[in-house]
Amino acid sequence: MISRIRYAKIKSGVIEEYKKLASDWQTLVHKYGGEVVGFYYDQKKEEVIGIAEYESLEKLEKLQKNCETDKAFSNIQEQVKKLVVSVDEQILEKLDS
Repeated sequence: MISRIRYAKIKSGVIEEYKKLASDWQTLVHKYGGEVVGFYYDQKKEEVIGIAEYESLEKLEKLQKNCETDKAFSNIQEQVKKLVVSVDEQILEKLDS
């Protein structure tokens, strides 16, 4: 299992708009077989942490390509430009115990 964790520093006062953006991301990721665990807002840092899971890195790469060619993707990217200051990402492999 692979987890993608994104840390998005958002502009001040845009959390309500970001909630819509998060919903659009979730819909797109689910459309192509990904699983969004959730979006978590740290009000003090004005940062949203999004966590999604994928069966494998190969599945993640395929999903990414599918999302990028979807007509909803360009609208999502435009919203990101309006609402987000910066993004950091980690891709982690789950260790089974």
